[in-house]
Amino acid sequence: MKALKIILLFLVILVLFLPSYSEKRAPRKSMKELSDPESPSYVPYPYPKKREEIIADIKYYFYDTSAASTYSFIGEIPLSHKIPMDLFKPNSNYKFGEIVIVKNRTASLPDNYTWLVYVMDADGDAVMRITLRASGLVMVGGAIDKSKFYKYSEKTKKSQKRQLKVLKEKDVKKFFSQSLGFVVDDKQIKKIERIGFDSPIGDYKTPMWEITMKDKTVYYYGEVDDMVYRISEKIPWKKDKNGLRPYKRSMVPHGNDYLPDTLNDELVVLEPIHRKTE
Repeated sequence: MKALKIILLFLVILVLFLPSYSEKRAPRKSMKELSDPESPSYVPYPYPKKREEIIADIKYYFYDTSAASTYSFIGEIPLSHKIPMDLFKPNSNYKFGEIVIVKNRTASLPDNYTWLVYVMDADGDAVMRITLRASGLVMVGGAIDKSKFYKYSEKTKKSQKRQLKVLKEKDVKKFFSQSLGFVVDDKQIKKIERIGFDSPIGDYKTPMWEITMKDKTVYYYGEVDDMVYRISEKIPWKKDKNGLRPYKRSMVPHGNDYLPDTLNDELVVLEPIHRKTE
């Protein structure tokens, strides 16, 4: 009995001190890098919190620095470059819309949130989305060219038109209720958050809406495909001793309905819930 206790104690200690290969968040840029005008990582407002600070960081990136140069483009200048250049001019046809915080589950980003900034045109459509890291550094910008809808397939056109709208929680609750086939009472919902993954169905420009119920059940709504999902399973997805993860498609070969959560070392496999009512 004494020997068995010693063995069990040894196993517990061994488990506690085994090397972990879970991915940690990438290191932050230092405040010195972010604050030094000579640094390539300079922003006017490191870690912006106020709307005007976020806009100032965007202006610096698109309008005040070499990123504003059009000489690097061959042929037609992309709309994602034209809009920011026009945005800060007097009497612009564009204006800043809603700015929302997006939590992220990607370890390669140093902070647990990013900023999503909508840019609206004269028709009130969100023709561009800009994402910033928490530090204020611009990550990516994407624009929708409404004049080219005629070139798209019907599926792509529907998705693009959906993305012109700035969704509210009430819209997501409506889609959620339609998918489940009954009206979901607000009292049943614990929280709704915007979550970004490195995924085509829910990246940082079009983040997933994560719906956590009071009973701890979690659902997702993705505006790219206009679909509500439930979690089918969570597959462990840890790095090996060489710092590599298994190939995603070898673990989830049946489609793109999964979310790579590198922060929690798992692939979240999703099951679509098709609309029961419209």
